[in-house]
Amino acid sequence: MQHAEPFWEEDVPFELLDIADEENNIESYTLLSRKEHGFPKQYLVLSEMSVNSVLVLDTY
Repeated sequence: MQHAEPFWEEDVPFELLDIADEENNIESYTLLSRKEHGFPKQYLVLSEMSVNSVLVLDTY
């Protein structure tokens, strides 16, 4: 099953980004966070920043 839009779940207080299809997606936010905030390469940004917090996955 493929998912082509951002999605959320009531148990997770963040709206999760799409993998790559939309303008604001996991790939673009991850690259931006690496460039502007020095995030390590093993981190993937899964949500937009909301109230100075963001959901990040450590893929290590």
